[in-house]
Amino acid sequence: MAKTANKREQKCPSLDRISDLPTSILTSILSLVPIEEAARTSVLSKNWRYLFNSIPNLKLSQIDLNRQKFVDNRWLLIVYNILLSRQDPIERFSFLFKFVEDYTIDIDNFIIFLSNKGIQELSLFNTTNNLYPITPCMFLCHTLRKLDLWNCKFTIPLPFEIFFNLKTLQLINVVSAGDELERLISCCPVLEKLRLSHCTWGRSLSIRAPNLLSLEIITRSPIGITLKDLNQLEHASFSFVLEEEKENIRSLYLKFTSELINLKKLTMQISLLDANAVFLFSCLLRNCPHLQDLGLVIRCQDSMSGPPRHCVGFDYWEKQKPLECLMHHLRTVQIHWLDLRCDYEIGFVNYLLMSAHVLERMSIGPRKWSREIGRDAARELSLVRKASPSAVLEVKDALNPWRSTTVTSSGASEGSSVTFRAGKGHGKRKDPIPGVL
Repeated sequence: MAKTANKREQKCPSLDRISDLPTSILTSILSLVPIEEAARTSVLSKNWRYLFNSIPNLKLSQIDLNRQKFVDNRWLLIVYNILLSRQDPIERFSFLFKFVEDYTIDIDNFIIFLSNKGIQELSLFNTTNNLYPITPCMFLCHTLRKLDLWNCKFTIPLPFEIFFNLKTLQLINVVSAGDELERLISCCPVLEKLRLSHCTWGRSLSIRAPNLLSLEIITRSPIGITLKDLNQLEHASFSFVLEEEKENIRSLYLKFTSELINLKKLTMQISLLDANAVFLFSCLLRNCPHLQDLGLVIRCQDSMSGPPRHCVGFDYWEKQKPLECLMHHLRTVQIHWLDLRCDYEIGFVNYLLMSAHVLERMSIGPRKWSREIGRDAARELSLVRKASPSAVLEVKDALNPWRSTTVTSSGASEGSSVTFRAGKGHGKRKDPIPGVL
């Protein structure tokens, strides 16, 4: 028996199947694990010794490096060593850091090195309110396909060449002077995704991007935005949360040089009490003739500050005529944080139900929930003469998605039937519409 076992061991020796994988697969695997763990693989064997230096994707964090209790700024030397040991091009580089003035030259050097390594995706996450001034050398990275900047400021150098390959641009709390941001966007001819969140760029912004597919703007400042030649835009998201006491909301506007003919999905945070916000929302709907999916987060009016200076009339939505997108294309509607006992907001829901001829489903997440509120809302909405014969309306509990009231319509002339169902258990609360808040 012992001889038989020895023969089997000789015939089937232990194999290191992972090490036999192609180098490209191994480096891709190492890119998915923490940088410290990836570096430790260099001591496994000769085959693994230099794999770490060939990783195409690097994700570094000052916080993780400082866990090693390095004295002074030794973590900067580690980043230098990691970058200088690269032999192959670096495709993606993500760096999370706490910026102070003393780090400016070092971070600039990192960007210069990456630009010479053919970087394609660059993410700089500054976790402090001390804005990092982007080095002009970053604008020479012609290989960039994706750029993420958090808590930074920049000035475009002269002369500035075009980002021929940049498809995704995300700016979070980024400050630019004058028309710098407008120039940057116009110099990205193949830009497909643009996200601007809490950025500062002056009083107005003109966005011209013929190939743009997704646009998201989140701001607390009253600015004028002009959308030019966005014929390919498919998804747009807007959140204008303004403080009326400090800002002049009337300076907030949207202009269109042409209709957004390809826009299929629109999400927005809005106060249905504020006349200016409602007019802006109506303007959006008029310029989105083929809109299919609509998502809204209703802003709660602070009881301490009182109602807005300019409120819409109680009969505002009753006077509105059905728009083209409502009559022919709108199929799904999601409304979050709706006040079921507010006449303004219920009037808006009634307008949608009576105007959307091809509506399939409307889902409402109320601000406050109880069995009585759900049943009263279902009873009231069941009396609305719906334009769509197959429309299904669901009123959900914001904290318990298993509990809801469903209103199904069998036809405008035949009335509606109301059912109520309650389930057990509580789900985790999630952001109603990612990116809007």
